[in-house]
Amino acid sequence: MEGGYCMADKDKNSSEHQNLSTYMCLGIGIGTAIGVALNNMALWMSIGLSIGVCIGSVLDHNNQKQTEHKNDNEKME
Repeated sequence: MEGGYCMADKDKNSSEHQNLSTYMCLGIGIGTAIGVALNNMALWMSIGLSIGVCIGSVLDHNNQKQTEHKNDNEKME
């Protein structure tokens, strides 16, 4: 396709950031639970989201590096 991207590119991009969205949701959930228990939901929800984004980004970055390394090794063979 000219001027755009095909469906395979969309699937590739969505799978690259799978950990990010998963850990964002987990962070919000855990942060909300702590916030309800401590009666400060806004603070803890944002802390949980921040921690989830950090963990998800690191895991996505590591997965991307491993995939690139694996692809490089396959090209060399």
